[in-house]
Amino acid sequence: MKREACIEELLVLGLDDWVHLSEVAWTARSIGGAASPEDVRQLSLQSIRDLLVRELATFGQVDETGYRPWRSSIEETVGRIDREWALSAEPRLGEGGWIRLTPAGDAAARELLSGRGADPPDAEGQTR
Repeated sequence: MKREACIEELLVLGLDDWVHLSEVAWTARSIGGAASPEDVRQLSLQSIRDLLVRELATFGQVDETGYRPWRSSIEETVGRIDREWALSAEPRLGEGGWIRLTPAGDAAARELLSGRGADPPDAEGQTR
């Protein structure tokens, strides 16, 4: 499976908006080549873990006040996502949480797009 390709796609998606766990699962399947539900879960968790370890993103919840990162270690965060994922076949919108890029993640995503010859979105999410 293609974990690095998933990470790159999640970075690019994160430039436009926060990335929901269901989008992480979609990326694992469509970009990463995960076929079974277990492969989708494992590749999703590995991709999230890598983003957190590299300090390219945080993981948290969205509520009426906005994005709220989880205040836990990487292992605790990934474990919590895994436990919550086990409650349903695959996360649906509103379940499990969101990825938000850090400034380092934002810069890495812009560099990826630049290397692909694509214009990154501006502060309003619009490409030039």
